Amino acid sequence: MFNEAAATKFTGKVVQKMPNGNYLVLVTDPGDALLVYQAPITAEEPMPEKYMYNAAGDIVRCYELRKWDRFEASALAFSAEPTVGAAITGVANKKMTVGA
Repeated sequence: MFNEAAATKFTGKVVQKMPNGNYLVLVTDPGDALLVYQAPITAEEPMPEKYMYNAAGDIVRCYELRKWDRFEASALAFSAEPTVGAAITGVANKKMTVGA
């Protein structure tokens, strides 16, 4: 078991807005960031993503990122509304920081 720590370095680029409204992120320097992903599972009707979260103490999957990896993230994963071509300059408060 590992304890959570803040990422000290991560850079990337928003390369595409996907048909589902999410954004495709290209990793340019993974630094020490990990991608935490827990597949949403619900027996109820489909639930909006804003109501899905990992509670303290939940076991989740973490993926080590490498340069040129790509992953999809919703607008909720960014510090500001992302645009295609925007640089990601880091991670703060568990959100990717959108730069110029």
